[in-house]
Amino acid sequence: MPISWEVDELVRKISRGEISEKNYTVKKLLENFDVKCRNIEEIVRISNWLNDRGVKCEPDLLSANFNAEIKLLQFSHNEERNKAKKMLLLSLLPCANIHAKGLHTYKESEKMSVIVTAMKVNNLEYALVVSDRSTNEKLRPTGFITIRSILLYLSKLQVVPESDKDKFIASEFQVIDFFKFNTTQPLIELIDKLKNNIKQNLVIYNNRDEVVGIANYAQIMLELYPYSKPFFVVSLIESTLSQLIRDLNFPKDKIANAVIGNGESHDKRRELAEPEWLTMYEKIQLLHPNKLLEIECNQQLITTFSVIHHDLVRVNEIRNIIAHYRPDPISEEDLNLIYTTQQKLKEITI
Repeated sequence: MPISWEVDELVRKISRGEISEKNYTVKKLLENFDVKCRNIEEIVRISNWLNDRGVKCEPDLLSANFNAEIKLLQFSHNEERNKAKKMLLLSLLPCANIHAKGLHTYKESEKMSVIVTAMKVNNLEYALVVSDRSTNEKLRPTGFITIRSILLYLSKLQVVPESDKDKFIASEFQVIDFFKFNTTQPLIELIDKLKNNIKQNLVIYNNRDEVVGIANYAQIMLELYPYSKPFFVVSLIESTLSQLIRDLNFPKDKIANAVIGNGESHDKRRELAEPEWLTMYEKIQLLHPNKLLEIECNQQLITTFSVIHHDLVRVNEIRNIIAHYRPDPISEEDLNLIYTTQQKLKEITI
């Protein structure tokens, strides 16, 4: 990222306390970084560059318009970095910047034989179903078609003659439920919403109420990885553990007994006895190989957790280091550990 000598020297002086503040217009500041327009990704890079040197913009560079006047000031490093990470918006992600024409959409009356062929050709796990009243300019989403929804639907049918298969239409196979998010949604709020609904799909809108992208939880987490690898990968691991506990149908009493400690909050978590109310450490202990032997599950799963349980304990320790967006340094070894652990969990089938 090119930076003018003027700004580079100015930022050094502000961070050392030699200058208290400096006024700029957003346009002029961006020009010093060789940026000609308010590109969201460039603005985040500039904000991060300033934050790393103990300097902030007031008002925040993400919210100020192109011709607004801002100040460069010294700040408390940890406080401002935490604030900046919480301000990351959905519009940063590639899935929120797909032009509507590039989306894979199908009308409700489209034949399933056409859709299945298209999904195979394009290697799609899911696609958007829209109302027959939709136009290219105004899409009206009604649900998603997923590989899973197709298989579940067909498994409920008797053997269907080949001649009748073309009669199936998209509306018979679609999953109706989905979340709607705007590109201005803070990513922290999105993660909180999705982490307990990791099988839910979402439709992304811009401020003109146009569909600009579709995604699922796994894709969101994958695209967030470059922005904050440790936090978001650990978050994905934790959510996957919750889903595994739910899919394994752990009895309520075993989930309740996994809660550690005493007090009002612990009593409430025992009473609710839901996987999402367990701490990450409690989830890991509930999925210990010895605990898995007490319920009905396949031997391959027990073997897998025998191998990765120790790694999960270490992942929990890393989570405690990076919880609440603390900017503590994470070693490459720890980064590799959480990434490979997430990959191993992803391959588990119940």
